[in-house]
Amino acid sequence: MHCQDFLSFFLFLLKKWEKLKKYKIIDKKNSKEYNFVNLQTVLEKTSGKIKLNIELKPFKNNEKNLAKEVTKLIKDKPYDVIVSSLSPKALKEVKDIEPNIPTGLILAFSYGNFYNMKFVDFFCIEKEIVTNEMIRKIQKNGKRVYIW
Repeated sequence: MHCQDFLSFFLFLLKKWEKLKKYKIIDKKNSKEYNFVNLQTVLEKTSGKIKLNIELKPFKNNEKNLAKEVTKLIKDKPYDVIVSSLSPKALKEVKDIEPNIPTGLILAFSYGNFYNMKFVDFFCIEKEIVTNEMIRKIQKNGKRVYIW
């Protein structure tokens, strides 16, 4: 599981935190137990140490609430954070709430004219679909490209 997937899982369960924090993550191989941590704790522990990419994974049309909860935690804080998602709608919600938070659209496949979305600052493109022309069009619109 990728770190972003793990973090996104917690964002999805944000409202279930009281139940979730009673459980432990058990590493049987190393005979260790770990507590679940919330996004606030991750932000506090990583602040000034790493650039954190929070991947939003909306579920059942909860883009607005998910964006609101995450933005509330990172808005006006000294964290080095970017927000990414496969969901353009979720990214638009983030930008509508806080225009200064960098947002990035994750592309696992290419579709239409996405290069000039005003609410997207960068693109994370799957290596199998990226083309030189795609990169050129994105950069022409003043946006960054990351390949995964």
